[in-house]
Amino acid sequence: MKTQNNFAQMFFDSADAFMIAIGSDEIVTDVNKKACEILGYSREEIKGKNWFDSFLSKAKREDARRFFHDMLSGALRHVHSDYLVITKQGEERIFSFHNILVSDEKGNIIGTLSSADEVTKLRQKEKALKEVENRLQTSLDSMIEGYQIIDYDWRYVYVNVEAAKQGRKTKEELLGYTMMQVYPGIENTEVFGYLRRCMTDRTPHQLENEFRFPDGSKGWFELRVEPIPTGILIFSLDITERKKAEDALRKSEGEYSSLFVNMMDGFAYCQMIFDEKDKPIDFIYLQINDAFERITGLKRENVVGKKVTEAIPGTEKANPELFDIYGRVALTGKNEKFEIFFKPLNLWLYVSVYCPMKGYFAAIFVDITERKEIEAELNKYRYRLEEVVAQRTAQCAKTNEELNREINEHQKMEEGLKLRVTILDNVREAIFLVNTKGDFAYANQAASKAYGYSLDEFLNMNIRSLMQPQDVHSIESLLRNIVEKALISPEMVHVRKDKSLMSVRVHTSLVKTLHGRFIVVAVREISD
Repeated sequence: MKTQNNFAQMFFDSADAFMIAIGSDEIVTDVNKKACEILGYSREEIKGKNWFDSFLSKAKREDARRFFHDMLSGALRHVHSDYLVITKQGEERIFSFHNILVSDEKGNIIGTLSSADEVTKLRQKEKALKEVENRLQTSLDSMIEGYQIIDYDWRYVYVNVEAAKQGRKTKEELLGYTMMQVYPGIENTEVFGYLRRCMTDRTPHQLENEFRFPDGSKGWFELRVEPIPTGILIFSLDITERKKAEDALRKSEGEYSSLFVNMMDGFAYCQMIFDEKDKPIDFIYLQINDAFERITGLKRENVVGKKVTEAIPGTEKANPELFDIYGRVALTGKNEKFEIFFKPLNLWLYVSVYCPMKGYFAAIFVDITERKEIEAELNKYRYRLEEVVAQRTAQCAKTNEELNREINEHQKMEEGLKLRVTILDNVREAIFLVNTKGDFAYANQAASKAYGYSLDEFLNMNIRSLMQPQDVHSIESLLRNIVEKALISPEMVHVRKDKSLMSVRVHTSLVKTLHGRFIVVAVREISD
């Protein structure tokens, strides 16, 4: 017996594995050389210590202690457990322990004898793999496409949330069942023939399929079938609403095709794409007109049937507000109008968008780039005129310094910015901006008040409209003299909207802009 005990002790000490004996009181009764090397302590430093308090991670200590005592009080004699062990250097290492209950001569359990293998890297790999699997599962379940795997027995082995939704089933109603069990008669359909060829010939297929559900209703799906080692993989996209929209569009196409093709404004009919939270993430061009090609410079074959992120890359980053507006209209059905600088094409557009069917929108747009450039130029000129008038106002203020000081300070505090923006509309003289042909490009409020015309009316008039009939013939030479001499101040008689006459002195000045030459006309009425 002594020889056997000596042999057992020699095996215990020389074993190339972590081995430790723990009493039922949690005290380490023996430990081998390999365990000492791993823990970084001598045998004397380990023996007699509480195993759980001295060598296990605090975070898992109580769970390990409870497991130990449950093992001692139970019927199992061979139990595996993982412990997070703390070395002398403070390093945390995971070991998988194989525990054997130890009894005394009377059969009473007095502790455990355990051997252990380090599994730190294995557990870390398992944890990382689990995280990857969870992320993959989350990604698949958030896809707008259905994703399903069918094995060689035609059994569903995986479906994501969207695939189950498209099939009007739950995952539980699909997984583990064959396609024939879930959809009786599907083996006799045309689409099943494509699935069978992919399964047997290992060739991929892509098709649009009209599927009839057991309740008699129908749905359209775009399918992509790929062979994989375990069977086949099916990607599916629900295009039912798109098909309905296409049918509705085809029915009205004959009636509106001529108008659609020949209209001067650009037109695009699109399907909005949303994520699972109804956030707009993309849209597909279903139809465009000739004006769309002319305004954007894009070819029909590179646009129709494609997502905007494919047809015009960078749109989602350059103009994210476009997705918000189109998505809002497609969901709510409320029309919207707006101006936008479309950065990918360097165009200013005025857009009117409406919703013909939920999830879809139609956009009619006009290129207003030239108008915006002229507005920017006029704003620059207005700013220069404001500065001139401000200087004149400052000169007048010097003459009446004591009287106007309080007013000027008040205006500087409360209306400084407003004065600079609106000063042209507050001067007493009527001020116009006309091109060299005499067409009005701008008129201030004083001009509207003096002549009785609104700004919109002025913008559709020529300076000849303010002349008496017998004086109209002289306008050509007058405009020519202004262009040649730049500064002219003639006196003449103008005609108001109500046909009354007004004697005026006209001060003119020729200015040059990026968009051509314009004439600034300042008109002051001459009192009798």
